Amino acid sequence: MRFRSGSQLIGGIAIAVIGGAVSIGSAFSATTSMGAVGWLAEGALCILIGVRLALAGILVVDDGVRVRNFFRGFCLSWSEIERFEIGRWKLLPSVCLIYLRDGRRVHAFGLQESTNFANGSAQKMVDQLTEELARKRSRTVPGTDPSAGRAQRQLFSR
Repeated sequence: MRFRSGSQLIGGIAIAVIGGAVSIGSAFSATTSMGAVGWLAEGALCILIGVRLALAGILVVDDGVRVRNFFRGFCLSWSEIERFEIGRWKLLPSVCLIYLRDGRRVHAFGLQESTNFANGSAQKMVDQLTEELARKRSRTVPGTDPSAGRAQRQLFSR
């Protein structure tokens, strides 16, 4: 399951397509080769920014979540996560915050409200992530690792 803000996906695609097309078109009409190179570099930058923006989000996998932010991504196991919520992170007013059991807080840039006024779309996705976290916790007994003892079982089952 993949979670990402729809407006962010559309915005990223628009930046990549429109910015890239305008820059590449301007490169063909440039009067100097340095001007053409500059326009092509700007087009490549627009495409890169648009793609990174469009791909930002949260991917739910069996063992946890994979968060892809604008600049970097990271993985978190279900056992590391305490809760998900919508809150403020630096300049972003309504972004998904992931509270970890060790007291740290990380953000998921790709899951946020599209305006300063919450419309509930990101909150619905955060609620679904919270439900998935609860399902994963109910499958395992706290303090135990489901893979614990696997090596012993393999060793002695022969």
